[in-house]
Formats: sequence, structure tokens, C-alpha cells
Amino acid sequence: MAVVDPYPLDITPSVADVAELLRARTKDINGDEAGSFNDDTRPTSAQVITLIEEAVVDIEARMGATPPLELAGAGKSAAAMLTACLIELSYFPEQVRSDRSAFSEYWELLQNKITALQEAARGLEPGGNLVTSTRIEVPWVDYVPTQHVPNGV
Repeated sequence: MAVVDPYPLDITPSVADVAELLRARTKDINGDEAGSFNDDTRPTSAQVITLIEEAVVDIEARMGATPPLELAGAGKSAAAMLTACLIELSYFPEQVRSDRSAFSEYWELLQNKITALQEAARGLEPGGNLVTSTRIEVPWVDYVPTQHVPNGV
């Protein structure tokens, strides 16, 4: 069995990091805001951890195999935001459909963050260009085209 090298950055957000984005979703069974996900919230902290794991794998794939270490914080933030989107879609789909959820705003922020992350992971400034050119000088050509010589000459 092949051994897979671990991802070079730890971009895993905590349950508390995700709760900071979705504070209103941390209500317990009595309707009181708990401030974080726990066994009495919907989703529970265990369910949030499962979604965090899914989000981290997705963001790692988007950042590439060897992102710069400086992107760990931005990757973690993107993974937390993707987790927030997954929570909204998984646990509150009726509110997403009726536009009573912050999903679309989070999704737009996430898309901008992912674009910037991908550009930075490739060594670009946001909005940079991957197209480069290098001049190659050719001092001589080792090819002489065939010449048509008429018959009888």
C-alpha cells in the first residue's frame, strides 16, 4: 500500500472558527445562542467536524500539492467558510431556497477567496498573469528547402 505524504499545511479550522461565521446557527434546543456548536445544537459539533473534514480536502485540492506556508491562514479561513456553506445547504436548505440564509453571501466571499488562494499558491499576486515568454535566439538554421530544378537544365 502506498504511503501518502501529509498535506504540507494545516488548514483545518476549529468548530469555534466555523461558529464565528454562523453564530446564529449555534442555538441550543431552548433557542438560546450557545456561541459554538455542541451536542445540543443543530448541527452538533460532531456533525460540524465531519463537514470541516470535507471542506479541508476540497480547499487543499484547490490550493495544489505544494502551496506556500504563508497561505495556511487563508486556507484555514477558506475551509471555515466552505464549512459554513455546507452547513447552510445541509441543515437549512429551505432557508437557502427562500433566500432567508446568508449562504449566497458566504458563497460569493468563498469564491473570491478561492480565486485569490489559487493565484497566490501559484506564486501570483491577485489578478496576476501566468503567461510568460522567453526569447530564444537561433543563430543558424540547419535546413535548406528543396529546390525544384526543371528538367533539361
